[in-house]
Amino acid sequence: MFSSSARGVSPIATPIRGFPNDRYTPYGYLGTPAHGWRLTRIGVARVEGAIRCTWYFPAYPGPYGGAWIWQATLSIDLGAPSETGDAFIVDLHTSERFRFRRGAATIDLFVEDASIVARAHAGADDAVGATATYRRQLGRSGDWDFGLYTRQVSPRAACLGAYAEGAVFCLMTDADDATWTLPPTDDAWPDRAQPVEKSIGLRGGDCRGGDRCIVLARGESASEAEAQARTRIERGATDLRRRSGRDSSFWRDAPRLEGDWPDHWRRGFVYDLETARALVRSPSGIFRTRWDGMQIQVPRFVFAETAIDMAILSLADPATAREVIEGSLRDAPAPNLPCIREDGSTNMVTSDGRARGTGPNWGWPLWCIDQIYRRAPDRAWLGRVLPNVERYLDWWFVEQTTRDGRPFFSSGWESGQDGSARFNAESGGGHIESIEPVDLAAGLAMGADQIARWRQRLGLPPGLWPTRHDRMKERLTGLWREGWFHDAQDGQPTTIRDPMHLSAALALDLTENQRSALANGLRALPGHAGYSALEWPPVALTILESALALGDAEWASDAAYHLVDRVWRAIDAPTYDGSGPLPGIAHEHWPESGEWHTEGYGWGAATALFFTRYIAGVRFTAETGNVTIAPALPRPLRQPGQTYRIANLRLAERAVDVTYAVGSDGDVAVTID
Repeated sequence: MFSSSARGVSPIATPIRGFPNDRYTPYGYLGTPAHGWRLTRIGVARVEGAIRCTWYFPAYPGPYGGAWIWQATLSIDLGAPSETGDAFIVDLHTSERFRFRRGAATIDLFVEDASIVARAHAGADDAVGATATYRRQLGRSGDWDFGLYTRQVSPRAACLGAYAEGAVFCLMTDADDATWTLPPTDDAWPDRAQPVEKSIGLRGGDCRGGDRCIVLARGESASEAEAQARTRIERGATDLRRRSGRDSSFWRDAPRLEGDWPDHWRRGFVYDLETARALVRSPSGIFRTRWDGMQIQVPRFVFAETAIDMAILSLADPATAREVIEGSLRDAPAPNLPCIREDGSTNMVTSDGRARGTGPNWGWPLWCIDQIYRRAPDRAWLGRVLPNVERYLDWWFVEQTTRDGRPFFSSGWESGQDGSARFNAESGGGHIESIEPVDLAAGLAMGADQIARWRQRLGLPPGLWPTRHDRMKERLTGLWREGWFHDAQDGQPTTIRDPMHLSAALALDLTENQRSALANGLRALPGHAGYSALEWPPVALTILESALALGDAEWASDAAYHLVDRVWRAIDAPTYDGSGPLPGIAHEHWPESGEWHTEGYGWGAATALFFTRYIAGVRFTAETGNVTIAPALPRPLRQPGQTYRIANLRLAERAVDVTYAVGSDGDVAVTID
């Protein structure tokens, strides 16, 4: 069942499904789903322009990656552009592969096992060449690495390696008549205080014209690297077909933007969905099924991030989102879902020696799970997930609530809001148990109500959840002081105002006075933990959803518009000078300037969620998967004659095309087909 609050509904033609070919940025990451941090640390593959991919081990040296041990780069060269001056474009940009195109030539770039693979279809005037560069910080790995050597091992292959031991890379082509360039091996031990670097290259030969495969493979010995490279050369066409098939399968069911949406929106939506897709890890360690790594650099399970990431992914792939949520909850080692690595080792042990996880306020995980369910209702799945969600929330009511019903955090980490002044700017220590946080009370009240609704949906008795819901609502109501919901400490309101306090609107039936005061607060938002109000994705989610609850969809749409436009414009940049965010991938934060913290962070793709919910107005409002489309296109998009389309959007059990047509008066008519 579908309904629309807009006028003028009429059918439209359904376009062909598939990946939306476009002119994408030549930057981003290729997926390495086997990369973990304890059991399967293999590194990440960063695409750094046309045509260059660098493998960083153990991770890219950003805020999470820390110190790197080695970097291995494969650069592909087709020689100078033709007389037409054609430059490379990227017409396909997924976590499976990038496709570079120049004139009649195409190069597919992907990662397979421990190899970077380039499959080239060259034009008659193109000579395919390649350069491999190995950089290493000697002494960092614990290996006996004293320098780098080069050695040609066959007419088709040459190796770059560390001696006396360390990772070795084999550059191999399927051309028999390549010309190789190899620098000499380090005869004297180099300065171990500085990174060492060597490059090898191949040029010409019968690489000119036709199909070619070039591989940079890694091994712990030259023979292992050469064998890996040979396997990838032999299976290159098969590997590419398999990846193409996975892309086709994903984008057959994924939505895409068409019509008059800004170009960077059309592509930004793709980067977001592909970031969420790249976060899904292969089964490993305690995780018997696929799981969410939170960010691609140093993967770990965190309930808040997993819930948001899967809410985003469910826009395109609800089956995988359900698998990840169910498996993560099932395989977690404790009811509070502590932050863990893939081997089960805890990653957030606070100063009291206890393993902690994030609370029901951070990322609103139960709300996210409900959004996944509503987009594609699956009662059997909900029935399997519910017991573990109940154990989680029960832990918070029993362990993190005083006898008189006051909820508390044991550390700032547990709140998710590291370094927040609300919690005395502490992170992993304690001594904040006397603080009663507004958002925790809201999260517990919302969670109890959500579980009661799920139980009703499954035909189960409500249990203690309605009573818990009512009691937590009562506590939350008592936190209203002087025109705002304040945290309390020792029974007195604290002075700090924070955007997370708006979350009371999500859990309470507000009075008109409260509603008016909080709505005014939207127009003068305080900062959060040293950040502006909307630059941290889970805080932005809280603010935008609270605006809807306050009945101010127009404010939510306008705020989402400016945020989405700025973020998608930045990550769609065609060039990158090393400052600001790397294009082609989502990031941890969205500041107005400077670095955006970690590259490849799942919740940074929440702009796709914000676009869909607060601008396009697609909201699942009923218990059975019904949907309301209440478009709130901001004024810059309401230009007469403009037509916007979300093609292949999943609404409950159907995939539909939703078109927004702007009339001469600026009104928006919606067509659903």
